[in-house]
Amino acid sequence: MKLLMYYDGKDYMAKTLDAVKARAKALKAKVHVLSSHSNPDGLSADTVCEMENGLHYVKSALESENIPCDTHILVVGRTPDEDIIDVANEYQVDEIIIGTDRVLKAGKSKTGRLINCVNRRARCPVLIV
Repeated sequence: MKLLMYYDGKDYMAKTLDAVKARAKALKAKVHVLSSHSNPDGLSADTVCEMENGLHYVKSALESENIPCDTHILVVGRTPDEDIIDVANEYQVDEIIIGTDRVLKAGKSKTGRLINCVNRRARCPVLIV
């Protein structure tokens, strides 16, 4: 079993990481963690460092709980949703997990463009946290 977590460094990533840990343990899954930036020309060294540090933190948190993990940074001029789909297909993941901070009054997640695109194109279930 393989999971893909999309990491964008936002504040809600802590709850996303908790969900990934729980799913990975329950399913005895390996986790692929992806960070993506769509504009290689506008990418600063500080941004790359932040992406690397974030992925290192997630990898350490997963591996400290004996969850196998690989990390991926993609900066190739595609949108993050395209990168998510490509990585999911390349590694044949069984589930994609994406965090969001958008919540409606009823407690349901309000999805943005990225989640809508991934949901439409994914060949596997997408868990929105």
